Amino acid sequence: MTFLTTPNAPKFDYENTHEQPLIIVVPLVFLALMSIFFGYVAKDSFVGMGSDMLATSLFVHPSHITLVEAEFSIPTFYKLLPAFVTVGGGALALLMYHRLASFTVDLALSDLGKRIYIYLNAKWFFDAVINHYVINKTLGLGLVTAKILDRGAIELLGPFGLTNSLYGGSRQIASLDTTRVTDYALYIMIGLISLTLLLFVPILSGISLDNIGDLRLIIIYGASLLFIASNGNLSSKSVTS
Repeated sequence: MTFLTTPNAPKFDYENTHEQPLIIVVPLVFLALMSIFFGYVAKDSFVGMGSDMLATSLFVHPSHITLVEAEFSIPTFYKLLPAFVTVGGGALALLMYHRLASFTVDLALSDLGKRIYIYLNAKWFFDAVINHYVINKTLGLGLVTAKILDRGAIELLGPFGLTNSLYGGSRQIASLDTTRVTDYALYIMIGLISLTLLLFVPILSGISLDNIGDLRLIIIYGASLLFIASNGNLSSKSVTS
């Protein structure tokens, strides 16, 4: 019904069409009347010469005389030209859509009509150029950054990576549950030796407890743990075999 023609929407829409209640119609009518007439009636208060109603929002330097030229220099015909073109365009659209429908259809299906439509629809290809060289490139950059940063580094270093690390570590720990007493005894001995090294390696190395964060202690303790872990794996494999 937007183009004042035969409705072609689903039947359900028209069967359930109804007028709005009065509580909604009254504000809409008020807003419509204000939007149509109030701007013309109060235009001098808004943008008239010497009016300061919008002074806090729109600043006009005193040296600019565009308002004076627009008020007195431009002929009335040019001021009313946008209104004439609007009404004329609407009347021409109604005429071509109802009275000259066959001509309009033939023109739309012709090669000339298609060329005119493509030319006007492309808007001189400004939209095509902006979409291709700006918007598409920006979307591609956003896709790359989303894959590398958001779904890459941030997730690997964030909750996703932490979850995978904990899950993998828990599975490795769970794999040590072999239901063999000898394996459990081996784990107990490895833990006991690790605690012993943690307590006595600083003393045996001549490092005081105050300097427990010394780099040498970290190197010695790490090497000891690796040695114990490697021996434990070898012993576990031998026990299993």
